[in-house]
Amino acid sequence: MGGKAYYHYSFDNFSDKDAYSAGGYASYSTRTIFLETGFIALGKNFNAESGFVPNTAVYPGSVGAVLNCEYKIYQKSGPIVVMSPGFHMMSTTCQMVHSPIEMFR
Repeated sequence: MGGKAYYHYSFDNFSDKDAYSAGGYASYSTRTIFLETGFIALGKNFNAESGFVPNTAVYPGSVGAVLNCEYKIYQKSGPIVVMSPGFHMMSTTCQMVHSPIEMFR
């Protein structure tokens, strides 16, 4: 079992409201089961001076979540060693920019 979480807040003159980035991740695995979940939330005014978060004009606020589940079946013989049927779900919400002019305001 493992996991990580973070919370970042940008302190600048740009905006005091919705200036955050937060996320979390957790996983559990055994020989036959793998479970994983995570989320990310990006405030519309989060100003990432460095890092991989895009400009606020590209993604002005978004929330996302992911869920993975797998069950491993080990074969006793044959060419296939292991099969992993599973379930994967991803959900995101984002207020996208509708025109190139809005990107430069």
